[in-house]
Amino acid sequence: MPRQAREKKLYSFYRIRQVCRSIEDLLAEDQDRMILIQALLSAKEKHNFKLLGLSIHSQGYEMVLYDNGSDITKIMRSVNISFAMKYKCLHEEAHHVFQERYQSDLLDWDQVEAHLKQMEPCQFTDPTWLDALDFEACQEGKCIDCKREARRRLDRDLEGLGISYEALLKNKKQRNEMIKSIRKNSTLSLQEIGDLFGGLSESAVCKILTR
Repeated sequence: MPRQAREKKLYSFYRIRQVCRSIEDLLAEDQDRMILIQALLSAKEKHNFKLLGLSIHSQGYEMVLYDNGSDITKIMRSVNISFAMKYKCLHEEAHHVFQERYQSDLLDWDQVEAHLKQMEPCQFTDPTWLDALDFEACQEGKCIDCKREARRRLDRDLEGLGISYEALLKNKKQRNEMIKSIRKNSTLSLQEIGDLFGGLSESAVCKILTR
């Protein structure tokens, strides 16, 4: 039976769960947990994702992250391969690490804080390794949380610049800068941003954001 396709989107929040059932107490020792943490930090530097929460237990780990435009499959491959290679160097008897597929769930903005609170505190994590989200600022309206509010802000910005919405759509350089600004300061999906800027496709918005 073929594997079910994994649900994923660029510029999204994820809850990730990874377990290893083939090795008992995989992460019970400090040195093994540190190998995992180093793999995570290395992948974080390479793929520029935001690590929002981390919990490590004896058979695996759980984390909440924001992909920041990187493919979640590449992120997880980077973490797990790096960990497995270094783990096997210390444990020659180990053959299969993380045979099980990682589980991932896409999270909406309003689900992220709830999942972070539900995660077991990780005594092995240095707070400086984690990225913070300002939930209060968003609740106070300092970030854009819906298309209607985004359009109001866009109209105010255009009024300040003295140009029309139609003129903005024709000026691709200026349009692209505004797309990047709204992506940075909002929880809108790529499709919602595309709709805001004249019906651009998700792939078109993604290309603009990654240039």
